[in-house]
Amino acid sequence: MKKRQVYIIISLLSILTVIALLVTGSSLLTLALFKDNAIPLGTFITWTGMFSLPLTIYWGIKALRKPTNKLQKHSQ
Repeated sequence: MKKRQVYIIISLLSILTVIALLVTGSSLLTLALFKDNAIPLGTFITWTGMFSLPLTIYWGIKALRKPTNKLQKHSQ
């Protein structure tokens, strides 16, 4: 399995996990990350999903990584 495929699978799994947790309203979202109850775990779970979505698109579309025509080359 190529590195790109591993990255896609990891990103997809993290997106699907985050979506499932957010849609179901899991109690993990409200757990306190630290003892002072300042930041809930849901904040970091949501940020993980926000980073994983563009990474999945980037690793899934070859033209974004290796442009082939002149227009794509000049736009980067």
